[in-house]
Amino acid sequence: MFTGNRAKANKFLTDLYLLFQSRPQDYPTDEARVVTALSYLRDDARWWAEARVNAAQLLDNNNNLRGFGTWQRFREDFLMVFGEQDPVQTAATQLATLRYNSSEPLDQFNAKILRLFIKGQIMEDHAQMAWYNSKLPGFLRDKIALTYPQPTNMDELMDRATQLN
Repeated sequence: MFTGNRAKANKFLTDLYLLFQSRPQDYPTDEARVVTALSYLRDDARWWAEARVNAAQLLDNNNNLRGFGTWQRFREDFLMVFGEQDPVQTAATQLATLRYNSSEPLDQFNAKILRLFIKGQIMEDHAQMAWYNSKLPGFLRDKIALTYPQPTNMDELMDRATQLN
């Protein structure tokens, strides 16, 4: 279900894509995919589904139903209405407030920060390493600083942090 929460728009589309790929016989056409997606819109997103259904029932210039269009067009329109307005800025804000919580597994933190790097388009190893170090607790940064050889890329840094945590 999608209720209109912009932060969950991409997850909704990803979940649908996985459903369609796992059961291609049930969703063989763009129309089947679009109709399924529209059926999962609720609450603050329901108005948009109703507008799409109403538009699909209108006749075109040749007296044919307009239909629902392609899945690609649906995705584009959906993200234009419900997607994050500036995903890079959103990722930067989330990254700025992210902190490692020692009660969670470090692997979970690593997955979060890597997702934010990708979303925020932070691709340089040195930039990632600087951000990552700044988010680790002091005791773990100190342990890493005392090791030799020092990590030279993000993968090595995350591995070292995991080993020492």
